[in-house]
Amino acid sequence: MERRRKKVVEAMRTFLDLADDVEIDERDVPIIGIGASGGGYRSMLSHVGSFAAAEALGISQMSSYVAGVSAACWIMAMWYNQGGISQMETFRKSLTERVQKDLISASDVLKLLSEPAAEAVLLVL
Repeated sequence: MERRRKKVVEAMRTFLDLADDVEIDERDVPIIGIGASGGGYRSMLSHVGSFAAAEALGISQMSSYVAGVSAACWIMAMWYNQGGISQMETFRKSLTERVQKDLISASDVLKLLSEPAAEAVLLVL
């Protein structure tokens, strides 16, 4: 946390447009966390905009914690895997491709349910 606080101080200096000679006491820097909820694809797509805005405004650089559940975790994993806003176009293309594909089709579900070991297979999914 100590190393992160130093980075947050510098991000805060940039965000507030403070000169290098302005002293910032690390104890005065707030601890910022970003939280996001679940809710499926709609939630995930909504979080794309939220994360992009946080990155563009410098809020993500000032954050010490990020937490989420369900769809928020999907977007966080993709976001950090792609490198945040510096790789936004790659991120957008990757997300667009994934959203256009069905996770599982109705025919796949019916096929699974008709197999003798359906209960075991469904538990694995």
